[in-house]
Amino acid sequence: MDQDLWRSLQQLSLDSDQEPLRLQPETINRTEKNNRLSLVVRGLNPRHQIPKHMKNTLPVAWRMERRVQGQVNDDGSVQFFFNEEHHMLTVLEGGPWTFKEWMLVVDKWVNRGQPTYLRKVSFWIRVYNLPNEYRNVQTVRDIGNSLGTAGEIIIREPNGEIPAEIKVRVMMDIDAKLIFTRYVELLEGEEPTLIKFEYERLRKFCRRCGSMRHENTECQEIIVLPMLPIVEFQEHVDVQQQQNDHHSQWQS
Repeated sequence: MDQDLWRSLQQLSLDSDQEPLRLQPETINRTEKNNRLSLVVRGLNPRHQIPKHMKNTLPVAWRMERRVQGQVNDDGSVQFFFNEEHHMLTVLEGGPWTFKEWMLVVDKWVNRGQPTYLRKVSFWIRVYNLPNEYRNVQTVRDIGNSLGTAGEIIIREPNGEIPAEIKVRVMMDIDAKLIFTRYVELLEGEEPTLIKFEYERLRKFCRRCGSMRHENTECQEIIVLPMLPIVEFQEHVDVQQQQNDHHSQWQS
């Protein structure tokens, strides 16, 4: 009997109606303890981010060689086990991280039951063109919340040759489209102000739709081109027709 047949026989659902096996509490506690100090990492563009290579390369990028052990999981994510909690937190807070120039999503293993698990990337976003009178925490927080979920905020005044600095830490969904400019109505009745954003440590993304998950050559976003007004187009046709008629008369 060949190997494939032996394997197929083992797919039979014999005694599948039995009560679920309950693991011993000691086994569950040991599993929790072994995984508690671990981070799970997943590439946002798997076509260019091979898990095996991530496992070998990221500890070097984190400067955590010999302080962390990696394991490739069945779903394509990579789990890194730390000996010390402060090492794990250093990596988590030092993001966002990239591999092969594409963004990574990093999360604690203990968050696996949360709806936002492996769904958020945290960016420091610099804010430009914000008028001086609006450089306060609440205004910057409102702007940050328009991009995701705003967290820590830094506002520094200019000092000599050092320009002012305004930036906000924003948690963004991995499927969110990056925005680099936005008009903000700072005061009702006034002209909106064009605010510009710069994402620290951002690398590759789609330049057509702003996605962090594919290249612009792979983008399926439909670009709608503006249509010419029918009247203007008809006028152009009429003028062209008149020119053709005049040319025909001259030849005759």
